[in-house]
Amino acid sequence: MFKDVQKNNILWTVVNGLDDCILENLYPRLNNFSASSELSVVKNNNARTALFFRPEQNSPEQLFVKLYKKGKLGHKLKHILVPSKAFSEWKKLRHFNSIGLPSPKPLAFSERKRFGLLGESCLLIEAIPSALPINKYLEKNNLKPEKKRELIIALARFIKTLHDNNVFYRDLHSGNILVRKKKEADFELFFIDLHMAALTGKLFEWMKVKDIAQLLNSVFFSDAETLSFIKEYLGVRAFDSESLKKFSKKIAGKRDQLQKSRINSRGKRCLKNSSVFEKKKDSRETYHGRKDFEKKEADRVLSLHALNKKNNSGSVLQNSRKSIITVVEREAEESLCVKENRFIGVFYLLKNIFRKSRAMRSWIAAHRLLVRGINTPLPFAVVEKKIGPLIFESYFISCFMKNAKEINHYITIFKDPGHKENKTKFIKACAEMFKNLHSQGIYHGDLKSNNILVTESERDKWKFFFVDLDRVHFKKDISFYHRANNLAQLNASISSLMTVKDRLKFFRFYAGNTHLYTYRKKYYCKIIEISKTKNQAYTM
Repeated sequence: MFKDVQKNNILWTVVNGLDDCILENLYPRLNNFSASSELSVVKNNNARTALFFRPEQNSPEQLFVKLYKKGKLGHKLKHILVPSKAFSEWKKLRHFNSIGLPSPKPLAFSERKRFGLLGESCLLIEAIPSALPINKYLEKNNLKPEKKRELIIALARFIKTLHDNNVFYRDLHSGNILVRKKKEADFELFFIDLHMAALTGKLFEWMKVKDIAQLLNSVFFSDAETLSFIKEYLGVRAFDSESLKKFSKKIAGKRDQLQKSRINSRGKRCLKNSSVFEKKKDSRETYHGRKDFEKKEADRVLSLHALNKKNNSGSVLQNSRKSIITVVEREAEESLCVKENRFIGVFYLLKNIFRKSRAMRSWIAAHRLLVRGINTPLPFAVVEKKIGPLIFESYFISCFMKNAKEINHYITIFKDPGHKENKTKFIKACAEMFKNLHSQGIYHGDLKSNNILVTESERDKWKFFFVDLDRVHFKKDISFYHRANNLAQLNASISSLMTVKDRLKFFRFYAGNTHLYTYRKKYYCKIIEISKTKNQAYTM
């Protein structure tokens, strides 16, 4: 059924009947895929390259190739004990094929090793024509409700069959299930990307819950469609079934947990080399930035920032002992805001050995806000200038929002009695923004009014953007004091612009329909107390 073939001093395991001529110089061709007309790239990142491979020009037949790239030393050492992803998927595809679980046919795999350490590995499988990941299929084909219901039922039975065969998928998201329409109007489903799947003797309920929760977090299903999926998976007839309620509750809890974990993971990607971000580091400088921005552009922007600072031009927005902020204009592209955190003494120099610089904290916080759906100007790069471990300057580069106004601008406009209705709408929008912020465990340590920018996309529709992020903290839950402190920070900085009635209205929108409203008197007293310490001129 399989045979070993030597090509270019690389040992391949191939299925009988495969023309092994296609393996000739395959690794060099895959690593230089842009120069090869027979290869079309699907995905390319630091870990792997996935491509369609057409061995013969003008041939309708395609193969699918995965090239797993050479990792760092830790990755190589791990694979002394752990099989490569290519071999792992090869093995699991063979198992799926043998028990009748629909998946591509494995054709060949190989591993390149040096001194027993894994370098690159490669897997060839059959391509599945006309098949698309579930979400892409739903986007491309505007299914009627009854047809979508058929697909949901087919998917639920498909996953039930997987679990009946004691397979814990561990990475069961919409991108790992392909779907295509059969001529007889049924749906065909296929499993792909099996390297993480675990073939167990017995599948426990928590494994089933995790698989289903992962899948449901990634597909475009309504609540009713989700419930129909779970009902079909369990094989129960009634929607009020006790087993359906219990299982649905477990899945809902796991979905929340996985979603939080996913958000935390995505928020950390800005510190790693990936398809979106790049990282460069030496003894004098640390750089993190977007790949589409590039390091040389960051250097050019910092040179223009230094020129603006030297000339003390109108591009300087703020100049203080701790920091200086300038706007850098770029031809045919959006303007950038550069915040330079200055050297302010040996104490802070030593302090930054044990914590991240202000610019780096802003860079991380900005991405953690964005993945949570909280608006902040798009961050482009962060640069730290240092001598060994000592960081003496840091720069945070972000988009300059020239059409945004500080929140006080709108509150001032709405003081006019003719804007009473708009003022109420604005107060409600602002309160809901704060409510969303705190409900996600986000605390901004410097939440005064000039750190909140506002844009108006259309009449009575506002977007709020947070800036000055080096004191933003992400917590499991926001304490009474931190809620009160954030509200007091805003309250103290707009005290002359809002009436007592407006502030009470704000808190009602902020705390309405939650347990917080029960403690409103306690909050009012604490907010007033803190406000007086932040604004000596503060009065109710």
